[in-house]
Amino acid sequence: MLVLKSSLLNRFPEIIFGFSTKIGLKRQHPYFFNMSLSVHDSKENVLQNRRYFFSRLGLSDSSVATQKQVHGDHVTLIDEGINCGESDAMITDKINLGLAISSADCPAIFLFDIEQKVIAAVHSGWRGTEKKILLKVLTKLVRDFNSFLIILRLILLLQ
Repeated sequence: MLVLKSSLLNRFPEIIFGFSTKIGLKRQHPYFFNMSLSVHDSKENVLQNRRYFFSRLGLSDSSVATQKQVHGDHVTLIDEGINCGESDAMITDKINLGLAISSADCPAIFLFDIEQKVIAAVHSGWRGTEKKILLKVLTKLVRDFNSFLIILRLILLLQ
C-alpha cells in the first residue's frame, strides 16, 4: 500500500495527511486494501487495514474519527476518536485527532484553517454535492469556529 501525501498540506507540520492506495497487505479481489465496513469485507480485515494505514501515518486507530458515509449532507463536529455514526463530513479543532474518510469515485475534500487550527474532511458524492455539503461545512466553520480566512483563501484559489 502506498501512502500518498499532499505537497500543499505537507507545508504545515501540525497536519498529518495521507491517502492510501487500494493495494496492500496482499489482499485479493474484490476488496483489496479496503478500509470501509460498508462493502461486505470481513470486519477483521477492515480493522487490520485501518490500523496498518494509521500506523504508517504515526497515528493509532483510537486517535482517528471515522464515519459511516451515506452520500448525504450531514456534518458532524468531532471531539474524540470514535465512529461518529452516519455522516459525510467531520470537523474538529482538537489537537492530535485524525479524521478519516473513504473515497472511491466521490471527491474527497480536506480543509485546514491555519489561524484557528481547525480541520475538516468531506466526502462529497453527487447527492451530497447536490445538497450543498461543502457549503454546509464552510458555514459551520465560519459560525462555530470563526474560520473567515479559510473562505477568503478558497475564493482566491478558485479565481
